[in-house]
Amino acid sequence: MTTQYQAAVGGQTTPEMSRVAEREGMSAEKIRDEVAAGRLVIPANRNHLPPEGRLDPIGIGRAVTTKINANIGASPVRSSGEEELEKLAWRLGSAPTRPWTSRREAISTRSASV
Repeated sequence: MTTQYQAAVGGQTTPEMSRVAEREGMSAEKIRDEVAAGRLVIPANRNHLPPEGRLDPIGIGRAVTTKINANIGASPVRSSGEEELEKLAWRLGSAPTRPWTSRREAISTRSASV
């Protein structure tokens, strides 16, 4: 099996590189060049596919948008609505935010964030 890095160094553009380019609004060649230079990674291990078998790769690196994981409303012990909205403000302008919690206390935070 060839890695994304090995393919990029060899001048090959993989389907994963093309998908990252599409998501980022860049050329696949630019993504390939960034991977080959070691400035961008694409965590796309086909051996770790979910049961559905779908892989939607993302790029992580200087040339692409920033991905931020903010656990909004996730702490039943240490969070208030104001603290959660402050965390959300830090992620504005990055990838979409998805609320993963179903705790009742998070509903007001979720409503205030919209």
